[in-house]
Amino acid sequence: MGRYVMTVKTYNRFISSGYDLSCKICECPCLPGDEVESKSSGKGPKLYHAECYDRYHLAFDDEGNIYNGLGDKVETEENETE
Repeated sequence: MGRYVMTVKTYNRFISSGYDLSCKICECPCLPGDEVESKSSGKGPKLYHAECYDRYHLAFDDEGNIYNGLGDKVETEENETE
């Protein structure tokens, strides 16, 4: 389905169909007005908050640094100072 802003009409249609409208990453509900990423599945759409979906995908550079999908550096246990 792709990325879109959840409308009241879409939200109500999904609720009446009995679909789970919680984000598959943070498990919080996807509500009207939220920007969501939707993937199809046999039991209805898999929904993710757009920000959760973007942050979930990791990238690595040549020096071994890890970045989330938004380009923010992810601290690993080796790099963290206590």
